[in-house]
Amino acid sequence: MSSHHGKIFCGFGACISNPPFPSWFVKGLFYPPVSQHDGQADLAPYALRKIEACLLDSGFSEREVATVHPERLDRVMGSETRVVGVSLMDPLGWGPTSLTFASIFNGKTATQAEFEKLMAWLALRRGKVKIIAGGPGVWQILQVKDWKRIFPLDTVVVGEGERVAGDLFHRAVNGESLPEVVFSEDADLGLIKPIRRASVGGLVEVSRGCGRNCQFCTPTLRGKRDIPFSIVAQEVRVNIKGGNRSVCLHAEDVLNYGSGPKNRFKPDQGKVIKLFKTALAEMEKPQLGISHAALSSIAAAPKLVYEISELLNVGKSKYAPLFGYQAGIETGSPRLLRKLMAGKALPFKPEQWPEVVVQAFGISKDYDWVPAATLIIGLPGETPDDLNSTLELMDKLKDTPSFIIPQFFMPMMETSLENSPRFDISRMSEEHWKIMLKCINHSVRWADHLRKLYFKPEALWLKALYWVGYRLLYFFAWLGGVATVRRLKLKLPKT
Repeated sequence: MSSHHGKIFCGFGACISNPPFPSWFVKGLFYPPVSQHDGQADLAPYALRKIEACLLDSGFSEREVATVHPERLDRVMGSETRVVGVSLMDPLGWGPTSLTFASIFNGKTATQAEFEKLMAWLALRRGKVKIIAGGPGVWQILQVKDWKRIFPLDTVVVGEGERVAGDLFHRAVNGESLPEVVFSEDADLGLIKPIRRASVGGLVEVSRGCGRNCQFCTPTLRGKRDIPFSIVAQEVRVNIKGGNRSVCLHAEDVLNYGSGPKNRFKPDQGKVIKLFKTALAEMEKPQLGISHAALSSIAAAPKLVYEISELLNVGKSKYAPLFGYQAGIETGSPRLLRKLMAGKALPFKPEQWPEVVVQAFGISKDYDWVPAATLIIGLPGETPDDLNSTLELMDKLKDTPSFIIPQFFMPMMETSLENSPRFDISRMSEEHWKIMLKCINHSVRWADHLRKLYFKPEALWLKALYWVGYRLLYFFAWLGGVATVRRLKLKLPKT
């Protein structure tokens, strides 16, 4: 629960492990606690804000619901407290990015360390209050044998919480028994209530679900729903009033707002531009970003990318020196793409995927958009030919300002591949190592250039801190790689 120094993408720093970085260094650099007033966090993760809105809509009063930082629970909880709700993102460090870092360094991620600290605190209050956990990371809890004994959790909610949160919390407050696990279906638009208080990073959800049906991913398997313009505008106002300087539009693919499977995910330019104008109308300064964009959407709609850049003065304004977004490359193999994630390429064909990625990166470079793109290492059924296709694709992306982040495959609950074996560093082949090294070399090459732009309006001390931080990160990554090679007696590629 942090503002990440006003830079939401710095939150990924919590995936870094200890060793090599001490906990105090990672916390200070990437996730210092949010400020608070009258027992309430000034900013909170968007998922918690949604549940907060749910509870207030279900009959609880403002006085009865408090959203607080974990470290301040002891100051807020009293004898009248009946239930604590916890939102989990990556409690055991099994998320793809965390798993990759932890494997290299043989360490424990900050996300896992903070979760363990919170559970230890709540364990002392087990039986006195009900504890309900939800969020995208609860699948990790349910994969632990005897989790009911290990974790002080009364109920785990899997899926979207809007359908069940109000009922569960009312039952908990009334002292009624609760089910151990609740599987909640997708929420209808009418159940998705606008947030009442500001979110971390000024996050505003514009679409939920995806519909592209990638077999390794949970959001892509959920039905896509677009949030009405009026609610988007309302949440932008809440964030600006709550002290956020910038707003981040969130969806699995913001450029697909108003579109979907019916038209093969071809972007609806008019609706997307209206979405941006709706948000901008509520802001004095055009500090507006997005969380995710599909590379296939960018390749299919270069004119839309141009219009958004013109609206925000990307590359020309101190408020928008660059336009960052997250995207998934995942593989350079058309064969693997067709087998595991054919919908990712739409409106193009899987066979066109490498060309689509190259084209999307080129368009991004033309308009100062910067992708932070993921590659999955260890996908089920991959062959050396698939990996070599990925290597060939990466060679074509080397001159585009971007980050390319390698992630080990981790089977997640509620996905088509949940029973597939997880991948770890001991299974790395020569081709896997080549991909890992190319990713590191690519990201190191562009890191300093992008750091100067990303922190352009910020204080000199923050720029200096991150200058030191990312150099230490790559230095320790090298040390961690050497230690891993020695520990596992691995054979590195000649290149």
